[in-house]
Amino acid sequence: MLMLKKAEVSALLLISFSVAIFSLPTSGKVFFEDDFEKDKIGGKPKKWDDPGEQVLKVIKDPEGESGNVLEQQGEANGEGLPIPLGTKPKDAGWTDYMVEWDWWWDADSWILLAWRYQGPNDYFYFMRNGKDQKFSWLIFKNNAQVVKVSEVWPTDLKKWYRFQLSVIGEEFILKGKERSDDTLFEKVKPIMDWKHGAYKQGPIGLFGAEPRVLWDNMMVYQPGTDPYAVESSNKLTDTWALIKSRR
Repeated sequence: MLMLKKAEVSALLLISFSVAIFSLPTSGKVFFEDDFEKDKIGGKPKKWDDPGEQVLKVIKDPEGESGNVLEQQGEANGEGLPIPLGTKPKDAGWTDYMVEWDWWWDADSWILLAWRYQGPNDYFYFMRNGKDQKFSWLIFKNNAQVVKVSEVWPTDLKKWYRFQLSVIGEEFILKGKERSDDTLFEKVKPIMDWKHGAYKQGPIGLFGAEPRVLWDNMMVYQPGTDPYAVESSNKLTDTWALIKSRR
């Protein structure tokens, strides 16, 4: 009888443990994705919340390579940055994540992406420094503070590049390559890295550029997720299927 009770207890513990395991969040999660293919040409992107007066408009890729893309004109203003629809400043659901996106510019402008967005006056961001073709890490706390500058990372105008930003704990890593380059990011040398603990959570934000910058194939996912295995919208699926076939 005692052995039966022990077996029953063990079974209950096993069931409880199994329930606890399957109640945990999945190890692979996509926070956000957008390839702008479901947006109307000339209209605003449906998946972005723009609190300010930035000009966000969906256009056809001027290079004829990528279908619909997002054009952003103008820089950040005091009302805040465009952030993914459904998120909010200091969003606790956005702590550690990987960001991948395609970037295109047709002038030696200063183009920027923000992360761990706290509100209009508090966030991390990095930028391409115009003609010198370097990148800078910055923290914005009521004003911009440059904390680190990269070596020269050569780029061309009117050419698509793909970037990856790793946001894990207090460590941040930026990588980039030509979009036509099928090398996996795990094998790409970082442009630069940085450590800072000012902000613990918050979504990404589109900082913009003068005169304009184009965005495409954006994805934010949990570290450890295989984005190639995620069911995505058509253009993203095609892009990652092609990359995966070359792995």
